[in-house]
Amino acid sequence: MKMHFCIPVSQQRPDALGGRYVLYSVYLDGFLFCKVRYSQLHRWNEQLKRVFGNCLPPFPPKYYLAMTTSMADERRDQLEQYLQNVTMDPNMLRSDVFVDFLKLVQLEKAILQATLREEKKLRLENAKLKKEIKGLKQELIKAEIQNGVKQIRFPSEQVKGGGEEEKKMKEKAEKKGEKKDEKQQPVAGSADSKPVDVSHLDLRIGCIITARKHPDADSLYVEEVDVGETAPRTVVSGLVNHVPLEQMQNRMVVLLCNLKPAKMRGVVSQAMVMCASSPEKVEILAPPDGSVPGDRITFDAFPGEPDKELNPKKKIWEQIQPDLYTNDVCVATYKGAPFEDTFSIATKKVSLDIFLPDGRSIKVEILTSDTAERVLEVVSHNVGLCQELLGYFGLFLIQFCKEGRLSVVKKLADFELPYVSLRSSEVENCKVGLRKWYLDPSLDARLMDCRTAVDLIYMQFLELAREVRHYGYVQLEPCTCDHPEPGCQALLSVGNDEISCCITLPDNQTLDVTFQMDRVKCWQVTFLGTLLDTDGPQQTLNQNLELRFQYCEDSHWRWFVIYTKQAFLLSSCLKKMISEKTVKQAAENPEMKDYSSFPPRKSKIKIAEVDCGFGNVKEDL
Repeated sequence: MKMHFCIPVSQQRPDALGGRYVLYSVYLDGFLFCKVRYSQLHRWNEQLKRVFGNCLPPFPPKYYLAMTTSMADERRDQLEQYLQNVTMDPNMLRSDVFVDFLKLVQLEKAILQATLREEKKLRLENAKLKKEIKGLKQELIKAEIQNGVKQIRFPSEQVKGGGEEEKKMKEKAEKKGEKKDEKQQPVAGSADSKPVDVSHLDLRIGCIITARKHPDADSLYVEEVDVGETAPRTVVSGLVNHVPLEQMQNRMVVLLCNLKPAKMRGVVSQAMVMCASSPEKVEILAPPDGSVPGDRITFDAFPGEPDKELNPKKKIWEQIQPDLYTNDVCVATYKGAPFEDTFSIATKKVSLDIFLPDGRSIKVEILTSDTAERVLEVVSHNVGLCQELLGYFGLFLIQFCKEGRLSVVKKLADFELPYVSLRSSEVENCKVGLRKWYLDPSLDARLMDCRTAVDLIYMQFLELAREVRHYGYVQLEPCTCDHPEPGCQALLSVGNDEISCCITLPDNQTLDVTFQMDRVKCWQVTFLGTLLDTDGPQQTLNQNLELRFQYCEDSHWRWFVIYTKQAFLLSSCLKKMISEKTVKQAAENPEMKDYSSFPPRKSKIKIAEVDCGFGNVKEDL
C-alpha cells in the first residue's frame, strides 16, 4: 500500500557557485519529513535501479534548460507520485538503499534547522559585540577627556559645516570634565536607548541540583541550580506552598539570570525561577524536551542581547512582566511570541524518554540517527518484551493535552528517526510513546504468554475491557461529516473491521452509524487547501483534509465524506484493518499461501539482471 508522501511546497535556494536550485519540502502523514533536491532523488533512483532493476516507477526526466512555472509544478507532482509509488514494494521499504537515504535526508533537515538556529545565535553575538565596542569607545573617550586629551571627531555625512559648533562642545567638555560626561546623551544602540522589551532579559534553561527549605523562612526554598556555568547559582524562591519539595529535586526550569542579586532572609538569591500563576495555582515553567542547562531562551520577533544586569531604578522587569503570559495551549509567550530554545542535532549518543501505556516512562540510550525500528528493538530489550511480539507494538508521537488527556499525533514509520522527529515537531507538548499497533481484539490472546506484553496492555482489566463496546478501537478527535446531511458533527471510533460514527444532528439528537469494512470499495485523502505561515526561518503548513470512501448501501455505491485533520491516521487504520483481515483469512484457510516472507534488511539482495514485471494494485489516495 502507498505511504502518504506529498510535496505541497518548494522553494528556490542559492548554491555555492551563485546559481539557484529548487528545494522540495516532503511531508509524510501531514508532517514535514525532509527537504531534498531533485539531484538527490535522481541519484537515489539510480541506486535503487542497480538493486531492483526496472521494476521502479517512472522518475521525472532531467531538464537541461530553465523550467517554466508549469514545468516546475509538473515535476513537483511527478516526484510526489514517485515517492508514493516506490513505497508500495515491501522489498524496497526493507532495503538498505531505501532506509539509508531517508535517514540521511532526515539528518540533513535537522542540520538545516540547527544551521538556522546557529545563524540566529551568531547575529545575537554580533549585536552584543557591537554594543560592547560602543561602550568601550565611550569609556576611552571619557578617560581621555579627564586626562586632558583633546578629541578630534570627523564630521558625519549628514552634518557638514558644523565644525565651529563641535569645537565649542569639545571646549565645554574639557572644562566640565565628569560633569559634562554625566549629561551626555545616550549613544544609539546602548542599553539606555534600546527599546524596553523581552530582549533585555537573560532567560536560560537550568537544572535544580538540590533544593531545601530556607532555615529562616517557612515559605521559601533555597535551590542550587546548574545554568551551564562553572559553578551553580543559589536561588531563593517562594514556592513552598505551591510545589512539594520532592518535585523540586533534579527539575528542569527556566531562570531569569540578570536580576540584581538580593538577600532574602540572609541568603543571596542570584536568579529567579520563572512560573505561571493564576488565582487558583502556581506552576513552574517546563522547558522543552532535550534542553540542557545554559540554553538561551530567545524570541525571533525581539532579537538582541540581554543586559548584563537589570537596573532596578529603571524598572525594566516591571515593564516587561505584564506582557508575559501563557497562550491557549499553555505555552509561555511574550506579546504572543513563544519562548524558543536553541538546539542543534548531530549523530551522537542521547537519552530518549519513551512513554509506556501504563503511564510510566523509561530512558533509552540511542543514537540520533537510529530509526524507529531500531529504537523499538532497544525499548523491547529494556522492558523485556519478546522479540517475536514486536510487530504488535509501534512507536507514536503523542501529544499531552490539558487535563492529562492524550492525543495520538501520528505513527512513526520504521525508517523515521524518532529523536529528529520529536525535536523538529511543530506540535506542542509532544512525546514518543510505545503503544499496541493492532486493531483486531482477538489478537490479544497471542500476547498472553509474554508477561511484559500483558503488562503493557493492562492485564488487570483486559478481560473485562474486551467486553466493552469499542474496546481496541482508535478514537479520533471530533470532526465533521456529510451524513445524513452536510455539516454534521461526528465522533469516530475505528476498529474490529468497522467505522463507528456517533453523529450529532442539527436538532441536537444523536445518530449511531456503523460502516463495515467489507462493504468499503476504496477511499482517498484530499487536501482541501493549505496555508503556509512564515515566521522568520520557520515555515508551518496548515492543512485542511478530508477522507472520502465509497460504500455499498442498499446495493448502491455511495461516497461518504469525513472532514478531519486526522485523515492520514484514519487512512492508516483502514489499511491496517484490511491487512489484519487478510492475514487472519490466510491462517483460517490452509489452501491460501503466504507470499509475504520478504528478506530482512540485512540480507543480501541480488541485483536484477532482467526487467521485472509487477501487477498493479490500485488505491486512491
